Amino acid sequence: MELDAVIVGLGASAQDWAPGRRTLLIGLNDIGRWLTPHHLVVVDAPKNFNDERRQVIADTQAPRAWIYSPVHGDWVQRFKHKPCTETFKINDKAHTQGDYTGTDLSKGLPHVLTTASSACSIAFWKLGLRRLGIIGVDVRSDHELGKSKNLVNTIDKWFAWMRFACESEGGCLVNLSKLSMLHSLPRVSA
Repeated sequence: MELDAVIVGLGASAQDWAPGRRTLLIGLNDIGRWLTPHHLVVVDAPKNFNDERRQVIADTQAPRAWIYSPVHGDWVQRFKHKPCTETFKINDKAHTQGDYTGTDLSKGLPHVLTTASSACSIAFWKLGLRRLGIIGVDVRSDHELGKSKNLVNTIDKWFAWMRFACESEGGCLVNLSKLSMLHSLPRVSA
């Protein structure tokens, strides 16, 4: 299956994954430990990361970084290689207000609990990509969000909503991870 982009999280399934040479990569947070994405997405403030993770993000080689508006200035001053930066707002209610066609982007990009959701929204609404894969978005019990079944269900419902948006536009949203607790996305071999 040919994808427009792969959103790469920090879960175990991404650690040994080798992307194709022409795969557009949208990485999350300190993904720079394993690979250099074309786009980096950061939602949390620097203070929310330990020193090592904060340094990996600051050292990113990604040519473009998407930073959540309230923390944009905190990150821009830390970036060593000065990627082109974009800001975005988030709206954590968008997916509860009907199908994606009525999404009011002036209130922010659809988001739920994870940086991966912001990355999917950026790919779909900002970059115009429709065939998306995710890997390393495992939301397993050893992850803080995976410890609560309610949180996992909330995240899974959001990804089902995003899958519908992609499919309605002739695309897809698939899970490349065999380890993920997200069940709303079809699994495809990485």
